[in-house]
Amino acid sequence: MQYAGLFSFVTALQTGARLWRDVLVRKPEKPCKYCEFATFHYSLIGYDVISGADGSWTKGSDKAYTITVKRSEDDACCFAHYVETLIDGKTVVVSAKTGSTVVTISAGTLEKLSAGTHTVTVKFDDVQTTAILTVKNRTASTDSEPSKLFFRNGILLIIGKCT
Repeated sequence: MQYAGLFSFVTALQTGARLWRDVLVRKPEKPCKYCEFATFHYSLIGYDVISGADGSWTKGSDKAYTITVKRSEDDACCFAHYVETLIDGKTVVVSAKTGSTVVTISAGTLEKLSAGTHTVTVKFDDVQTTAILTVKNRTASTDSEPSKLFFRNGILLIIGKCT
C-alpha cells in the first residue's frame, strides 16, 4: 500500500470506522501524475434497515413481515453480498430478493416465535445489521359493535355481529 492510501486509511479510521458494522473498502482511483503508483480511496461500508426496523407482528395474522436493507456504498450489489437471516441467533428460512435486499419472513415462521421482542440479524459477507421485531399475542377484537334489539309489530329483531 502506498503512502496516499495509508493516509486515507488512517483518516477514515479517525473519522468513524470504529463502528462495528462499518467496513473499509479500498477503491483504486487514478495513477499519480508524478509517478506510476495508484492512489486509493477508502469508503466506509454500512448496511441500514430502511423499512421493517423496530416493527411488530401479531400472532394469528396471515401476513408476512418484510425488512429492507440498503447498502451505503454501491447499493446495486447489496443482494450479491447477502448470506442469511437469523432470528435470535438461529438461522431461519426466508424469502430474499433484490431491491437493496428485501427479506420476507413468512407468517408460519413468525407463528413459531414466542410473544415478545426478537432480534432479526441480516448477515452479509462483509458485515451484518440487525432489526428488532416484537411479536404480540392475538387479542380479542375491540371493534365489534354491541347487538341491537328492535321490536316492531310484535316481532323481535336482534341485529349484531357474530364473533
